[in-house]
Amino acid sequence: MAAPYAQPPAQPSRRIDATQYTGQPAQHADVPVYQPQAQPTVPPLGARPLNGAPTYAAPPQAYAAPPAPPAPPAPPAQSASTAVALDEADADVVRFSRAYQAHGEAVRSIRLRKPVTKEIRQCGNPIRPETDAAGIITGIEIKWDVVAKYIPLLSDPPLPPSTVDALEYFDLDACAGVLARFFVRTAD
Repeated sequence: MAAPYAQPPAQPSRRIDATQYTGQPAQHADVPVYQPQAQPTVPPLGARPLNGAPTYAAPPQAYAAPPAPPAPPAPPAQSASTAVALDEADADVVRFSRAYQAHGEAVRSIRLRKPVTKEIRQCGNPIRPETDAAGIITGIEIKWDVVAKYIPLLSDPPLPPSTVDALEYFDLDACAGVLARFFVRTAD
């Protein structure tokens, strides 16, 4: 009796060739065999594979430092209505839109000090509040002749009345704005 698990007798290996079935020579003889590479290559940045999908591989070189932040924007050009700017840190300084002659010198800015009681009695109040029927302040009227009286008294360097009379409207208005702050009480 033969062993139940015996191996079949060895047969010589046969190569199956397409020429047996089609009569054509084998066409796969010159096709290169795929060999995996030891290290994958990184495609150049922007290259697309055959399927058209974008590649997200990092470039082989190191990244450059990020660009410097943009410079802060330049201050806007001043129009005629904003030609006179008040210095925020020094609210009592008025910068004129042009130079004025005072005592033989060109003056481009002045500092207005707070008036004392004697000067207030002499010149009066440069503003008058406008109220509605309920007594709520709706605006402020500027008394330009009173503002013009205060400027020679309170300005540093001192401006003579003739220079005050030569001020352009926007420069006189800037002086009135500083004076109005002296006479308006704000809630603290």
